[in-house]
Parts: sequence; structure tokens; C-alpha cells
Amino acid sequence: MIIQCTKVMGEKMGRALPLLEESQKEAQHPLGLWHAHMTKVNRRNTVIMLNDRTLYAVVLYGLKKKEMLHIEEELELGIREMLKVDGYNEKVIQSYFNAASSILLARETSRRIQGKITMVKRSLEYSDDLDPSRIRQKLIGAKINRGCHRMKDGSLMVPEEEMLLELKKSFSSLLENSPIREFQHYELKIRLKLDYEDIWRRVSIPSWYTFRQLSHVILTLFDWQNYHLHEFLMKDAQGKQIIIQMEDDPDRLFSDLRDSMELYQEQFLPLEEILSDDISEITYIYDLGDYWEHEIKVEKTTMREEKLPFYLDGAGERPPEDVGGPGGFEEYLEILADKTHPQYEFMKEWAEPLRERVNSKEEINRRLRRTLFGYYW
Repeated sequence: MIIQCTKVMGEKMGRALPLLEESQKEAQHPLGLWHAHMTKVNRRNTVIMLNDRTLYAVVLYGLKKKEMLHIEEELELGIREMLKVDGYNEKVIQSYFNAASSILLARETSRRIQGKITMVKRSLEYSDDLDPSRIRQKLIGAKINRGCHRMKDGSLMVPEEEMLLELKKSFSSLLENSPIREFQHYELKIRLKLDYEDIWRRVSIPSWYTFRQLSHVILTLFDWQNYHLHEFLMKDAQGKQIIIQMEDDPDRLFSDLRDSMELYQEQFLPLEEILSDDISEITYIYDLGDYWEHEIKVEKTTMREEKLPFYLDGAGERPPEDVGGPGGFEEYLEILADKTHPQYEFMKEWAEPLRERVNSKEEINRRLRRTLFGYYW
């Protein structure tokens, strides 16, 4: 595997990198050529790698001196972990590294990829998806690789799709009838906690999704308008309270109860790091005023070829936004059930823009595919 480094990266590593012979490139596996650049993002050493053939991206963030001393190992781990996030069979990943051979760092000889690296760098500078606690940035990598690059001929290239096509060409014969990539999914049943209505949704969601993206999924399934705060609540096997919140809450961080609970930020926490045999039920609170409780139960874990979440089934129309919580919703239903009620016309008109929209299963799934990037009402 040949990784051609920019002059800046060579200087930051303190290495005199060799110039690459054309014959070395020609002898390399088609997917074994990469370009890499090192820059500062949020004052942290950041490496951006792009595959020459597919523009598949790998991002390493917060590299320190000890990682720089073993940069080849870090680069290989970055590529391996990104391929794992994309669900590739371990046999395919290892075959790819065997075919590409050990990593050789060389001096950049072509500026063709540099413009694409600059585009990725700019997106990182404005992103809030860089996790300061991890070197290998899986989430931002997944987002970049589902984006589009416009090529010189005007065509669009999606790196994730291009990498899948190329790996299939090279290695799918090794797997016989097995899929080249699979993703662990949780099948969740999400039910609004109400005594007088049965409102629920069932969805299949990949285990690599974060709790922030799970929030996007729930908001999409119930068509909430997302202008209220939310949080996740659960207990571990010892009964300790776990709170997964939108961001650090100073009142909780310095509370006397801090030792009796575990606090996490939803943004960077994958579902697979929390959900287990010990924790299979979660409560999601939307609107801390009206306090809509959503009971989330993991019904089963499966392996699927789909990378993104998809809707299975559901029943019931959710309450209108700002109706006043479960008590207000009960009163709202009583008024709408009686056309002679003096507030009937007012309540009907008031609720119209705040009610759940009627969406087809296809439309719900189209919206769910966008939850990787955010929530769009």
C-alpha cells in the first residue's frame, strides 16, 4: 500500500520521504494507492487520507507525538476501522491488506487529489462531529463517504458506493454466497407512554448509529418538530441511573448526585457501547416541559445488508406539539370527540399545524436515510 504524503505532512513527521517510481505505482493493487495530508483542526494534528481510485476518506484526529512515531500503524488502523464501520467482512478487509501489502510512505507526485483533500479539510473546520476522545473518526468518515464529489467530466462520485463496487470486483469471489458487507441492527419498538392511547413505531437501526442519530430516528418516526430539548434515561444491571443528554449540563456535572449516575453526551456515543443484555430498555424524553416519554425496547438483534435505519410498522397518531403533556392530550381528545363542545372549532384549527403529518412508508424511509446527517422536518 502506497500513501503519498504532502510536503507539509512530511515536514510535520520530520521525515525525508522517498520519491515514487512510476513502476511502483503500476505494480500496486488498484485500491492500494492513497494520498494523505496533515493539518491543524481545532489546534489538533489531523490527517486526511483519500483513496486515489474511490476518494474514500479516512480521518485521524488529535494525533500526538507517540502516534506520530508509529504513523504507519495509525494509518492502517484508520483504514481498517473505517472499512469495519462500513460493514465489510473481515476476510475481505484482510484480503485487501494482503493484496496491497505493507504501507510505504512516499512523497506526493501529483496534485490531482489535493483539491479533494482541501474540500474535506474545509468541511472538518466547520463540523461539530469530531470526537476529541478518539483518534479514528468513524462518524465524520461515514458522513464524508456518503457525500458526492463532482468529477472533471461532470459526473458525481459517492466514495462509499465506489469503494463497495471496487471491493466487490476484487474480493467478492472469496465469500461464495455470503454478502461482502453486513451490519448489526437492533430492532426497536418505540411506544409513547400513555394510558389511554396505543401509539408506537417499530424500526431497524444499525448498532453503529449514535444516540444523537437515534434521536433523529425517533423524531422522524413520530414526526416531532424538534424544537424542544430531549434526553435518554436508563439503568444498568446494578440499578445505577444512566443519563444520555444533548450536551454537558453544569447543574448535573457538579450535582451532589453525580456519583449516583453516569452522564454521557449523545453526539459521540454509539448504541453498541450501551445496549447489551443488561440494558435493553431505554426511556426517551422529548420536550422536558410536556415530558413525552417514549419507551424503547430492543426486540431482537439481527445482521442486515442495509447500512441505514428503516421503518417496519407502527400504529396511532402522536399528540400535537405543545398540547400540554399527557393530561393536555387527554383533554384535547375529549374536546375533539364532541363536536358540540364550545372549544371544538378552536382546538381543531389550533392543532392542525402541530399534528403529525401523514407520510407513506416510502417517505418515512427516505427521511430515515437522512438521519445520519441530521433531522429535517
